[in-house]
Amino acid sequence: MITASQASIAALLKEKDFAGAERAAAAHLRQFPLDAQSWVLLGEALLHRGYGETAGRVFERAQLLDPHAAWADTARAAVGQAPAGDMRIDIEAMLDVPRVTVAAAILAKDEIRCIDRCLRSLLGAVDEIVVIDCGSTDGTREAASAFPGVKLVTFEWCDDFAAARNAGLPHIESDWVIWVDADESLWPEDRANIRTAAGLFGKLAQLVIINAGVQEHQNGDAGIKYNRSRMFPLNRGLRYKGRVHEQIGGAEGLSARDPIGKPVLIRFHHDGYEPSVMKQKQKLARNVRLLEMMLREEPDNPGWLFFYGRDMLGTGDCGKAQEALRAAERHAPASPHFSRIAEVRLLLAFTHLQAGELEEAESACRRALESIPDFPDALVMLAEIELKRAYRLVQSAESRLRKAKDVYPSYRGVVEASPDSAGWKSDYLLAEVARFAGKQAQAKLMYEKVLERLPEYEPAHKRIARIEEQRLLLNGVPVRRSPAASD
Repeated sequence: MITASQASIAALLKEKDFAGAERAAAAHLRQFPLDAQSWVLLGEALLHRGYGETAGRVFERAQLLDPHAAWADTARAAVGQAPAGDMRIDIEAMLDVPRVTVAAAILAKDEIRCIDRCLRSLLGAVDEIVVIDCGSTDGTREAASAFPGVKLVTFEWCDDFAAARNAGLPHIESDWVIWVDADESLWPEDRANIRTAAGLFGKLAQLVIINAGVQEHQNGDAGIKYNRSRMFPLNRGLRYKGRVHEQIGGAEGLSARDPIGKPVLIRFHHDGYEPSVMKQKQKLARNVRLLEMMLREEPDNPGWLFFYGRDMLGTGDCGKAQEALRAAERHAPASPHFSRIAEVRLLLAFTHLQAGELEEAESACRRALESIPDFPDALVMLAEIELKRAYRLVQSAESRLRKAKDVYPSYRGVVEASPDSAGWKSDYLLAEVARFAGKQAQAKLMYEKVLERLPEYEPAHKRIARIEEQRLLLNGVPVRRSPAASD
């Protein structure tokens, strides 16, 4: 959402009053230093004024606060082509943040495959590293304790990830902690962002939990999602709850302190969901077992029901998944802090889609959009449902058309049938079916068959012209579209 201040700064940029835009953006940011869009506008003003190096630093701050930024690559390219300019001491002072110490905490059990990689990626990014070892027997303990500056804590595993994390918290001396999985590694270019983020958010009265981005290396999927709550201050009473898929909340109850989750440009590579690793460590079976224990303890917890449904989908048991997800949706209203209702409904839609239940899938999808009207995943799934329905309709249309042609010779009903219905009309519509199915060559032949009987039938001429135009375009031939080819 564009604020009035941002709109006025953008207007100054449009008028090419770059000095005025810089002054307005700087004044706004001194009051609201976490406004990512205003940092972008300040960077644009500085760029136009010839301060390329300072503009680059400003854009970095904007991307730190808005890691989803679509403009980042364009801004970097513009900075690379701009003169560096003089150093702007005033802007550098605005970019300065208080010094805050941060610890990296790592849970580990038999992680010799990746523990060294993880620890090396954190060098220079944090002030201390604490490894909570949960009973490794493969050399992980020895490798971690030999690493410079690592504090090793031993925890006796008790089927409870939250208990393991909470046991590590008293051993941390820093102001903030960032939790890192042993099978993750920090992006080198994000090392400085950890302390910067802690300095930016540490002075706020509002409690902030920072969401890091995780790039999953799983079956070639390398997308980044900023949905992992990883980093928080240690003086605010935060604790973990949950034997698995553990969540951060206040000591008096999960999410009771109403912290804000804020995505920040801190990214990790993660390969722990690679099929070979999942099979070796049997992670999915472990997660399901722990979730079943959690549901025996809290059968109405919508969060645990959601995770159980999601993980049961991973096992291929859509029936149990759907049952759990329905229960999660049913119990969600009694848990006002539960924020994943849109995800519950989307997964429900997926289970119905897998079963070919399009009406139920659409209903669940639309309920997800009631929760978050612009939820892209729900919009895409709704489109998929509509396409499947359209495909079914096309199949049904083809079946009806072929039946009409088959029954016409023997039809002796009270109402006389038109020869056209089983003749050229059916042939034209069957050509349409072929075209919808992408069978362009077959459709063209069928349209031509219609024209043998009705040489002046304009719709068939238009379809043929359009198919020919597409053929030429696919072969790289420039085409000036004819009005006759329009759909």
